[in-house]
Formats: sequence, structure tokens, C-alpha cells
Amino acid sequence: MLKVTWDNDAGRGRLTKTPAGYVPCVDDRERLETLLMRAIFTDRIAPTDEAQGAERSGYWADSYPMRDDDPPLGSWVWLLDRAVPDEATRQRALATITDAWRYLIPAGYLSAYAIDARWDTRGGTRWLVINASVTTPARVTYSVGPWSIRA
Repeated sequence: MLKVTWDNDAGRGRLTKTPAGYVPCVDDRERLETLLMRAIFTDRIAPTDEAQGAERSGYWADSYPMRDDDPPLGSWVWLLDRAVPDEATRQRALATITDAWRYLIPAGYLSAYAIDARWDTRGGTRWLVINASVTTPARVTYSVGPWSIRA
């Protein structure tokens, strides 16, 4: 798995690259963080009533599930840039991330997680800052984040 590094100033993740090429994840923590970021920041297709115009976004591979019961990947975090940065939006973000991580416990990646989100202002821009504590089935707990999303 290639390592993803989150850029809080840009509010986006990038594949980690050096002059020698892309960097793989070297340990369980890096693999888990990359998996968590993929779940949050892959665009899940928007419900019809949430779509503005024809744009519903969504991960292309969800059109071709391997099994009929495969849940769509990703989250609706990308829809939050259309929302007012208030408590209701913060709560919606928490619910969205919880939904995006719903498969990680039955799939055996996590045994528990707790998510926190708070508003921050930097340079006149509102940011939603996400942190989490995740526990693996081996009872190893990691603090992950912060991941900042521009509001």
C-alpha cells in the first residue's frame, strides 16, 4: 500500500513521494492511517437530493461492486464544503465519518474508534479539524489526525 500524507494547509491528501519514487507504508500504523484517510476522503456518490445539478461525484469502482452486498466506499465529507460551518455541520461530519468507517470493525481492521471534530479559523478561513483514537483487534491504540477540511 502506498503511503498517503495529509496536507492540513491545503486540506487534501497526497501520495508520499521522494526523488526515488512513491513511498510505501512501512508499518501497521501507516497502513491504518492511509486506510482511514481513504475511507473519509474518497468521494461517495451523493444522494439525489444532495446533488447540485448533475454533479454527484462518487468513487468509480462503486459502479462495479465485487459482491451485491458491498457497501459503497468513501464518505460524504466532500458535501460539507457546501454547508454552513456550525454545530449541525460538525455533527453531520461526525456522522459521515462514522458511516465511512462502518465496515472497519466487521472487516477486522479495528475493534473500536472515537472521532472528534472541532472548528478552527486560519487566515480568515474556517476549517473542520478531525482527530480520532482507533484501537486494533490486537488492542493497539493510535491517535490519528489531525485532518483539516476547508469549510
